[in-house]
Amino acid sequence: MNTSGTTMYLSVFLQNNDTSVELAEGTIETLVRSRLRAARLFSDLTFEDWLGESMKRKLNNQPTEDLPSPPRTTLGVGIHIVGQAYDIELEYLKDQMIDPITGSMYPLTTWESGSLGTHGDDPNFILSHLSQMTDKFIDEYLRINADACKK
Repeated sequence: MNTSGTTMYLSVFLQNNDTSVELAEGTIETLVRSRLRAARLFSDLTFEDWLGESMKRKLNNQPTEDLPSPPRTTLGVGIHIVGQAYDIELEYLKDQMIDPITGSMYPLTTWESGSLGTHGDDPNFILSHLSQMTDKFIDEYLRINADACKK
């Protein structure tokens, strides 16, 4: 499956107000990024990297058509832990809204899902729940974007 033009960035936010649960943003990011990579939906290419390579090629009179475009979408993952409870929010954002005065693009949420749970002082409850939610997002994303993912 070639998902050209369908890759996305990942943004992770963790607010942990319960010191009995050891969970780091890096652990969350690794879990979700791994799932997105397995589905070929994650991009390590930043806009700055793309721009730098594009300018370098133009200065050397080399073609730029084969450069992959940087993603214009982001999957946001937010986890809030308070006491024995946690909240997970997934949000898929696309750069779609253009300010008519400045021409700047702003992200719009096109898909979101949230869920609450209790963790029993075990971060694996949270990670397992996040894993299930990420899989659901990927399933829905691939279903809706089936034509784009076949190119």
